Amino acid sequence: EKLSGKFHLHIPTKFNINDVAQQIVGAMILSLPFTVTQEAWDLANQLDIYRIFLIIFITLLFDVLLIYFSKFQQIDISNIVLVFARMFSIILVSYIATAAVLYSIGVIGNQITDPIWALKLVILIGLPANIGAATADILK
Repeated sequence: EKLSGKFHLHIPTKFNINDVAQQIVGAMILSLPFTVTQEAWDLANQLDIYRIFLIIFITLLFDVLLIYFSKFQQIDISNIVLVFARMFSIILVSYIATAAVLYSIGVIGNQITDPIWALKLVILIGLPANIGAATADILK
């Protein structure tokens, strides 16, 4: 919106099911191409614990930077819970959507039966899913 020559940043004041739906769509859009590639499966299997934690850290860092610098820079401290609720939702949606897609197309359970390998794959593909979910969440 434009107010008296300056752009006004719309800061969300609520968080509801519509926001979660946007996150699911964004997560699916960016994760689907990676779920069907053998290269991603093999890469996930080869990741050590340090790289897994690095991927999780990068995922969280992306969320913090995107959410804070896109909408919440000028939010007052009383609404900080809203920021954390969105971040938690984005992460949860990303990993659940990724696991659901991998399971539904038969990667987890058929191609990959080792639970550790499956978890690594969800974390790896969860990164682009998270980017999609967070990006879709900030669009209004």
